[in-house]
Amino acid sequence: MESVTKSSAPQMQKMGRGAMSLLLLLLVASGAAGQLCENHIDQYKTGLKSGETWALQMYDSSTKLPDGALTGLVSPPGNFDECLGVRAPEFIGKYCRIKVNFAQGPILPPLPTFEVAACGPSTCSDEEIAQVAEFNLGTVNLSVSSAATYTHSCEYEGLRSLDTGFWVAIGVISCLTLLVVVCGLCDWLLEKREKKPPKVVETLVSAFSLQRNLKQVFRISRKKVPGQISSIHGIRVLSTAWVVLGHRYEIFAMAMPFMNSFQIYTLPQEFSSMPIINALFSVDTFFVLSGFLVTYICCTDAVKGRKFNIIQYYVYRYLRLTAPVAFMILFIAFIMYHLGNGPQWNVLFWSQSQTCKDRWWTTLLYINNVVDYPSMSTCLPQSWYLSVDMQLSWAAPIVLIPLLRWPKYAVPAMGMLILLSTALNFGLTYAYDFFWTYPIYNIPNPTSQTDYWFWCYLMPWMRAQPYLVGMLLGWYMSTPRKPMGRLWATAVWLLSTAATLAVLFTISLAYRPDHPYNETEAAFYNSLHRLVWGLSVAWVIYACSNGLGGPVDAILSWRYWQPLSKLSYCVFLTHMFLIFYEVGVQRTPSYFTQPFMVHGLLADLLAVIPLSLLLYLLTEAPAMALTRKLFGKDKKQAAVGGDMTKQGGA
Repeated sequence: MESVTKSSAPQMQKMGRGAMSLLLLLLVASGAAGQLCENHIDQYKTGLKSGETWALQMYDSSTKLPDGALTGLVSPPGNFDECLGVRAPEFIGKYCRIKVNFAQGPILPPLPTFEVAACGPSTCSDEEIAQVAEFNLGTVNLSVSSAATYTHSCEYEGLRSLDTGFWVAIGVISCLTLLVVVCGLCDWLLEKREKKPPKVVETLVSAFSLQRNLKQVFRISRKKVPGQISSIHGIRVLSTAWVVLGHRYEIFAMAMPFMNSFQIYTLPQEFSSMPIINALFSVDTFFVLSGFLVTYICCTDAVKGRKFNIIQYYVYRYLRLTAPVAFMILFIAFIMYHLGNGPQWNVLFWSQSQTCKDRWWTTLLYINNVVDYPSMSTCLPQSWYLSVDMQLSWAAPIVLIPLLRWPKYAVPAMGMLILLSTALNFGLTYAYDFFWTYPIYNIPNPTSQTDYWFWCYLMPWMRAQPYLVGMLLGWYMSTPRKPMGRLWATAVWLLSTAATLAVLFTISLAYRPDHPYNETEAAFYNSLHRLVWGLSVAWVIYACSNGLGGPVDAILSWRYWQPLSKLSYCVFLTHMFLIFYEVGVQRTPSYFTQPFMVHGLLADLLAVIPLSLLLYLLTEAPAMALTRKLFGKDKKQAAVGGDMTKQGGA
């Protein structure tokens, strides 16, 4: 009997905690929770005075005046795990992030808005935990003028539950994984026994076969084939790494608790930081690639006598790109939130999860860059690029069909469209005092950041310059022409290099505190920098394809770029959440240095490869195989940058 009692004790404790949680829910529903919270906060204060262990743990895990408050530790994390381990007689610990403004005192200078940690009773609502933060800060003589809990930032044991959506998502991913493994086994058996299955089975097996798709990823073409533009591999991989670099700095600056975060704000003033600040150019590189491949494919097909099928063009592109996006939406909406915890976890992933549940359709329809404004609540933050790129590809046949039939008139018309996009950028920047580029610091008008993001960064007609440049290059290179002479090529290389360095580093002037804002300067830079960058990328592709690239071609055409190039789209879809994960689970403050960031970047690039490979095997590779089979392209795939069907890619 005694042994039975001992073995059942843990179960009784679990039942007791469950009954306690149910009682708390009933109290909240009945309106009695407010008074209960007040009583428990009083118990905390009394327990702190009398030295109760649980009260000391609550106080110890909360933010007081942190070290580095004057150098930039504006979001001290407290001690997350210590708070969740608090066990008071009538409640457990609840960790929350509180936005605090301090009243100016006689000793401390004016302080910025802080995001502090507060550990309070689990019986309190999220908003009531702010009272605990005010009390804790008051113990070190800090007067709080206002305190508010960040929405859905709180965490305590038993808060989360695995809902139906989680298990459905797990089921879908498990079925896809099982399908890949089973098709791989079937493919191996069929090959070994030399048997030919029914056509439907053969199509399914070939599309999802694990070993077949792995071979496709790691297959390296060692010989150049006619029409192959191998430099695209290197451009795609290096630009994807640049995207990861830019997002790492952006996310860390936004959410990582740095002891010296104020130093980050000085980065735009440093000349050497311009490649980081201007990582935005990597996006324009992909717009050039996308416009180039769309046009090059269609024009080379036309030269071979194949007609342009506009229905096939739209359906094929949508299906090929959407399968990995749909998988990521499912994963972020129902699974990612449950994979970890930490001081910033709920702030980062709860909102992402809810947005994907509510706004998934805007991403799958590629219209989130338009309809999700002004809230900018977008599922998959980086998917704005996919929407802009898809919208430009939807509009591409308007100029592509005339380009195939009447190039004499279509080419000047495309030049006029480039001028129109340039004029729109110039006019909006001048009229609304926008910054030179997407503003990171030293904004002349505090409201211009959001406005610039929407009007100049997300609208397809404002980003059309590099895309149209890529289309013109694709048309020009689709027909064999005599290469440019060496002397002229050298001159163009010098001009292109100078222009590239100019748009990359000139922006440092605008970020200098002593440089007054001038709307004319801003308008000229904002209207021309993407166009200049697009022309420079187009020249690199042309030169490397015509024996004029020299060492640049040797680097970009290195054959071992090919596997990474095939994974670049999946890297683009997964890398941000790897960085968010790192920030979300961070328990202690870090110290910002460039070596620290570079070390983390290398880790990101290494860790994202297996994640992107998994996404590729489950979604992108099968989607490509099935769509090719659907349109009869499985036997006539050309070789431009490896995969003709892969557009800008990232």
